Amino acid sequence: MSKIKGSIIGLYIIIILYLVIFNMYIIPNYPNRYTLINIIVWFCIFALSIVLTHGDRNVYKKSKDKIKIVFIITVIYLIVYFLLGLILGYLKSPYAHTFIGIFKNIFNIIVIIIFQEYVRAKLINYDSKKVYIYILITVMFIIVNIEYSAFMNSFSDAENMFKYVSSILFPTILKGCLFTYLSSIGGYILTLTYRIPIILVIILVPLFPDLDWFFIAIMECTTPFIIFLFVNYEYIMKESRLSKREISKQTPLVNMLLIVILLVFVGFVAGVFKYKPLAIMSNSMIPNFGRGDIVISKKLNKGDIENIQIGDIVEYTTEKYTIIHRVINIYINKAGENIYITKGDNNNAPDAEIVESYQIVGVIKLSIPKLGYPSVWFSNIIRLAK
Repeated sequence: MSKIKGSIIGLYIIIILYLVIFNMYIIPNYPNRYTLINIIVWFCIFALSIVLTHGDRNVYKKSKDKIKIVFIITVIYLIVYFLLGLILGYLKSPYAHTFIGIFKNIFNIIVIIIFQEYVRAKLINYDSKKVYIYILITVMFIIVNIEYSAFMNSFSDAENMFKYVSSILFPTILKGCLFTYLSSIGGYILTLTYRIPIILVIILVPLFPDLDWFFIAIMECTTPFIIFLFVNYEYIMKESRLSKREISKQTPLVNMLLIVILLVFVGFVAGVFKYKPLAIMSNSMIPNFGRGDIVISKKLNKGDIENIQIGDIVEYTTEKYTIIHRVINIYINKAGENIYITKGDNNNAPDAEIVESYQIVGVIKLSIPKLGYPSVWFSNIIRLAK
């Protein structure tokens, strides 16, 4: 096992060539049959890997402990995932839920995953001391899990590209790295402990949470990292030759605290809480605040909106923009509802259109100079790209 045999190199070449042919030729030309073709080819690769690695028996120490950790974190992930639906709402699952439909989905999706993870584990553990092998296998299987059409369509504009990279591509890369690591210390069973329950739940449950790309990005990026922290600590604690003092420094609790702090910060930036930050894109409110400043907006419910007074600086939405201007007058329309006249402090005239109650989403409580410039620069990049 000190050198990779020519037959194993051949297996790498087969997989790489198939990935190119599958994405560039099979999917565009055989849209109704590419799933079946994919299963057949991966079965052949799976069978070939069994033959080529015959006699290779990897023994993984303490594998039950690692499986338990991965399974518990996966279950927690699924619980949090579906509980978010209570806040954000649910959508109907796109998967069929007849007996035949469930069987087809399980066969078409899970069987391929099993084949892929078996092949990954065999390739990794055939020459496990080679770092470049880890990198090659990781990249190869990341490409396996990237949907070619979605990848190409993401380049239609800068905004879609950013969303795709954040919620799909980057999580796919992180999970690819995690799966390679899990396969190296626990074989394909350890990797499947994470992948199979998630796929089964998605296939079997008729509803799923209506999460936007931002929440998907957060969950899909943090879960692999958390699994790595705990499994790696278990691996170091049980199988390494480090001293107790050195092992204590590897505890995941400190990193978990940092993750929690980061998630709270990200939730604050995303507007999950009562207060949220907003970057100012213009100078219409000088001298109170200007372009590049950050303001803190307090979210308002219907009762709070009725208490808005002349002089308050409000955040309201139009069809295209979010605007932060001062209320300079309040009237009551024929329906008995308040309508608001707003104006930027630095503008010569009031805003052209009146503001109705349903448009108001917050009132400004605080401003912080200059912290919003990164958002301004990023917004300019997206606008120029469009």
